[in-house]
Amino acid sequence: MKFNSLQFIKNFSAIYHRQGKQETKAARYLINLLRQHDVHFHVEPFITYIPKFISAILTADGKKIPATANSLVSGKITGKYNMASSLIPSRRFTKEANLITFNPYCHARSQANYYYVPSVTVEPKYLKYIFAGKNIKGEVKVKTLRYISKNILVGNTVDPKMIIFAHYDSIGPGALDDASGIALLLKMITAYPETTADTLYIFAGNEELSYDRPIYWGHGYRAFEKKHKDILEKCEQIICVDCVGASKPMLYRDKKTVKQGLPLANLDRWLPKTSMLACEYDTVMKIYHSDLDTWRKVKPKYLNECLGFLKKLIKTT
Repeated sequence: MKFNSLQFIKNFSAIYHRQGKQETKAARYLINLLRQHDVHFHVEPFITYIPKFISAILTADGKKIPATANSLVSGKITGKYNMASSLIPSRRFTKEANLITFNPYCHARSQANYYYVPSVTVEPKYLKYIFAGKNIKGEVKVKTLRYISKNILVGNTVDPKMIIFAHYDSIGPGALDDASGIALLLKMITAYPETTADTLYIFAGNEELSYDRPIYWGHGYRAFEKKHKDILEKCEQIICVDCVGASKPMLYRDKKTVKQGLPLANLDRWLPKTSMLACEYDTVMKIYHSDLDTWRKVKPKYLNECLGFLKKLIKTT
């Protein structure tokens, strides 16, 4: 059976695996696909805590403004004193704040960051109503859930030369972020099964949202790190594949970008051998963590370029 990357991204993003049951469905779909292709794999469950979003309300002088929660806690939005780009990291805001956010690159509601204060995100076109409004009110309701997520491992789990990460959970449809990365790893495994002899491919759950502080994302990666620090220490190269196929492939090695994609606890120690394979930054931000992140944004041409790029990296290890 030949693996079709674009069809996989289309099917996988349709699951809309935002959290909890949706992530479970995504993991089940991925496991069934591996079985269909006779790929040997190992599942490592781990406990995590995730937010369940109950409701998000925002009004300007009584007029309802479409809004989505991007906070990890419940609470009220009182006024427009704290309006900010949703690209600003959560650590910038204190307990006293409550936020109305927007992504200046994206015309949809983009949950680019999540905050430990009451917060909603809106489409930029609604900012004019908030700016003009005299009475701005809102409220978010969020519940914390205990959840068992899964990391799915394929390849050499003993002494791999290369370790490659991608995550299967998402915010919104997640075609680019990160069904595209999962598709790339699956294509490598099915088209070049010989690479599993020296490479460990990790399909991680719970990358997007957890209650870890100060970095709430990347929990699934750190769950793997906690259990397999020894092979991360000994391997020759570590790669995070996240958001590929919408532009030409870019291999990032700078600390800021790599840490954004792969926030391991010991990343500083392994940074010289760690990189991130992704699209151009501006391309991603236009659809990041929004309903615009659909399979139509991913191009077969760029996926194939990424495949060749990754294949060369594996050969050089």
